[in-house]
Amino acid sequence: MNFFGAFTFGVKTFLPGFVWLAILIVGEDKIGPNLALSSIWKFAIAQPTLALGLALPVATLLGLLSNIVVFMGPLDSLVRDPVLEQDEKLRELCAHLSGCLLDRCWSSGSFQRPDLREEFDSKIDPELLLIEKIGVATVDHIREGYWYHLEFQLNLLLSLVGVMIVTLFYVVESPAPTTSLLILLMTPLVGVYLLKSARKNFARYMAKRASLIAAVLSSDKMKAVAGKR
Repeated sequence: MNFFGAFTFGVKTFLPGFVWLAILIVGEDKIGPNLALSSIWKFAIAQPTLALGLALPVATLLGLLSNIVVFMGPLDSLVRDPVLEQDEKLRELCAHLSGCLLDRCWSSGSFQRPDLREEFDSKIDPELLLIEKIGVATVDHIREGYWYHLEFQLNLLLSLVGVMIVTLFYVVESPAPTTSLLILLMTPLVGVYLLKSARKNFARYMAKRASLIAAVLSSDKMKAVAGKR
C-alpha cells in the first residue's frame, strides 16, 4: 500500500473540503436567520461529539466535489492552457517526445491497420507506455511530487472564492469591518500566489514527464546500438 499516496490524497481533498465546511458554517450563521434556516453553529455547540464525527466525512465529500469542479474547467483554463501557451518550447518538446514514443510503439507492434494510426496517436496515452517501461513506482513519484500539489492548490484556490463571498456579507453588514476588510484584501493575494504555484508545478510536472520519455527513448536507442555490436 502506498501510504504517501494515501496521505497526499487525503491532504489535497480534506483540507480544501474543511475550508468549504467552515465557509458553510460561517456563511449559514450570517445569512441563515434571513432564510429561516436552523443554525449549524448552534447544532455543533449543542452536539459537539456528533458534529466532530460528521465533520470529517462532510469535509472529505466537499473536497471531492471541489476536485470534480476543478477538473471540469479551472484546471485547463487557469493552469494547463496558460502554461502551454506561454511556454511554447515546453509544449513543442513534450509533443515531440510523446510523438517519438508513440512512433516507437507503433513501429514495434504488429499493427496491420494503417488507417488506425491517427486514432492510435490520439487515444494511446504515452504515460501508460512509460509505466510498462519504468514501472508504476517511478511514474507515481512524479505524480505525487507535483500533480497532487497542483490539485491541492487549485482546490484551495476555489475555496477562497467562497471565503471572499462570505466575507463580503460581514463587510456590508458590520459597522466596523476591520478584520473582514483585511481578510477580503488578503484573500486575492493568497489566490494569486496559489495560482502561480500551481502553474509552476504543472510546468515542472511536464518537464519531469518529458525527462522520463527522453530517458526511455535514449535507453532503447542505446540497447539497439549495443545489440548491433
